[in-house]
Amino acid sequence: MAKPEALGKIRVLECGHGGLQVNAMFSGAYFGELGPRHMVEPPGGSPLRKLAAFGRKRYMFKDDVNGDLCGGGFLHECRNKQSITWT
Repeated sequence: MAKPEALGKIRVLECGHGGLQVNAMFSGAYFGELGPRHMVEPPGGSPLRKLAAFGRKRYMFKDDVNGDLCGGGFLHECRNKQSITWT
């Protein structure tokens, strides 16, 4: 866990706006693996959170803390990130 990160002292703020900004999330995931990991989501969270594989909720993952459902695509593209939303 205590490995030195290549970009550990740099902060990257990912602000993909509107729709499904998959390209922003994809590149942000790579930055997250190198150290920086901050993401801003729109009010209500990222639309990618609500997408289920094949449109079926049974393929979504359930949060252990608050019970919210989350799509696998969001979990994959938003790994190593800290998310915040604005109101």
